[in-house]
Amino acid sequence: MANGNGDPVGFLMSMIFRMLVLTVAVTLIISACVTAIGGVVSNFSERKKRREALRKTTGAVPAEGFLADVRMADVPERSQKQFHYKLSVHYRDTSNTVRRALIGVVSKYPIAFQEGQSIPLRIFRQPLLQPLSDAYDPSRGADGRLPSVIAFRSWLGRPVDETGTVMREEDFVSVTMDLQQKIERSRKALLIWIIAGVIGNLLTIRMALLMIGADPYA
Repeated sequence: MANGNGDPVGFLMSMIFRMLVLTVAVTLIISACVTAIGGVVSNFSERKKRREALRKTTGAVPAEGFLADVRMADVPERSQKQFHYKLSVHYRDTSNTVRRALIGVVSKYPIAFQEGQSIPLRIFRQPLLQPLSDAYDPSRGADGRLPSVIAFRSWLGRPVDETGTVMREEDFVSVTMDLQQKIERSRKALLIWIIAGVIGNLLTIRMALLMIGADPYA
């Protein structure tokens, strides 16, 4: 059980040193793998959610609406640093039927909404959000005027109407571009996670081999 110099204590210390190095190396490799796998899984999950959200925007139909009524909403004092607009928007659907959408818009800056103003819209084939129970109530805003209360709803930070199917064109463009950019960034981040994991493991293995080969008790 002795080493080349006939020193059993030195041989034992050398073996302990090698085992410690291997243990540390294995621990680091496992940690790197877990971290990399976690990053990859998280990235895949986020990409999936964003792709599903982007698919919801596919086939949205452009429409030209006009503002039938515009009012400022009464909001709590803590929310008065923002501007809360209530909009009653009329538009024609694909069957040329006149519809109305009640949209609550929250903005950090004042917006020059005016009655009769033309406002480009996007109409989604399926609701982005679960429609509210009274969203299709014909008595609410049937005359074009705003009811006393409307719901302020948003999808990915962009205002949508109470049915979850109508969005302003500018918000539609903004949300689709944002989703596309985030999907592209997540694709690049995925490659970085994979490359970093591989390189990290290779370096750890290389360092372990070098340390094992450098016997301080030889």
